[in-house]
Amino acid sequence: MINLQMTLREWAFLLSLAAMWSVSYLFNKIALTGLPVLPVVAGRVGFAALALVPLVYLAGHRLPGGIRVWLVFLVMALLNNVTPFTLIVAGQQWVDSGLAAIL
Repeated sequence: MINLQMTLREWAFLLSLAAMWSVSYLFNKIALTGLPVLPVVAGRVGFAALALVPLVYLAGHRLPGGIRVWLVFLVMALLNNVTPFTLIVAGQQWVDSGLAAIL
C-alpha cells in the first residue's frame, strides 16, 4: 500500500520550492521597471545556465560535444525556456506578479 501522507520534511521542500518559484515573478516585475522584456529573459536564462553548468561538473558529468547535440539543445531551449519566459515577462507588463504566478 502506498503512503499518501506527506512528512514535515516534504512539506518544507514543497513550501521552499513554491517560495523560490514565486519570487521569480516578483523579480521579473522589478526588473521590468528599468529593462525591456528580452534583457530580463536573457538575464534569467543566462543566470540559470551559469548556475547549472558548474553543477553538471560537480555531479561528475561533462557537457556533450558535437554540433548536432548543441543544435538540439538550442531548439529545446527556445521552445521550453526562452519562448515561455518571454511571454510570461511580456505579460507581466500589464498583469501583477501575484496573478502571473498563479496563472
